[in-house]
Amino acid sequence: RLLAGLGQDPASLDRAALERYLATLAIEVAHPKTRSGDISVVAALLRTVHLQQWEPRLAASAVIYPGDHPRPDESAPRALSESVMARIEDPANLAKMADPAGRLVTEILIRTGLRVGDACKLDISCLVRDAQDAPYLHYRNHKMRREAMVPVDDQLAAMIENRQDQICQRYPGGAVLFPRKTANPDGKRPMPASTYHYLLQRWLADCAIIGEPGEAARVTAHRFRHTYASRLINSEVSQEVVRRLLDHTSHTMTARYARLADSTIRHQWERAQKINI
Repeated sequence: RLLAGLGQDPASLDRAALERYLATLAIEVAHPKTRSGDISVVAALLRTVHLQQWEPRLAASAVIYPGDHPRPDESAPRALSESVMARIEDPANLAKMADPAGRLVTEILIRTGLRVGDACKLDISCLVRDAQDAPYLHYRNHKMRREAMVPVDDQLAAMIENRQDQICQRYPGGAVLFPRKTANPDGKRPMPASTYHYLLQRWLADCAIIGEPGEAARVTAHRFRHTYASRLINSEVSQEVVRRLLDHTSHTMTARYARLADSTIRHQWERAQKINI
């Protein structure tokens, strides 16, 4: 449909035809991310045909290059402002979350930067300690399909230990830290992420968390992860350490999460000016 006049012979699909396709696609599909997905599918098909030698008549120039993908727009920072976080972390507001499981999940998301799905599926024995008795949270990074660890403070460790005792008393054979409340007689099925999203939004409404323009703040579980990363990078933690804490594979992904605040940039600039003087 996007290649009008393309012949039936595979040899007609050459680089010139692909460039016409890319030009037409740019008009028909405005969103860069969606367009890039379409181009990736075509690129994978052509790459596989060439690799497997399925069609000798296909022109050698029928290739999609990395530069053919649209340049992605710079995404806006998703970290929550410190004024919003101050209200969220206020002990009086945290106490308003009636569900203890939801309250602890919130603390874990804020203090460790875990994805909400990973936090809800934490194992009952997720808290581990090293040779110096320093606590760590051991979890399954389901997106990357691997095990990961993140350091936690003593206060959060005490909260988790208290939760472990409660779950072990209720479910002697329980396997998860946050078991779902229904259809779960043995305590082995974790709380769905959707349940936490519901608890979070209901709690935010009860606390009336206000954003910068005076409207209700748009708070999601994943924005806690962005806030965690941005707080670290603005505390002069190296990007490599932030990458390891978030368990990212590439620095490119970490850079999308960790954004320097304007005040941090100015502070570093002023320090450089003083050194120069």
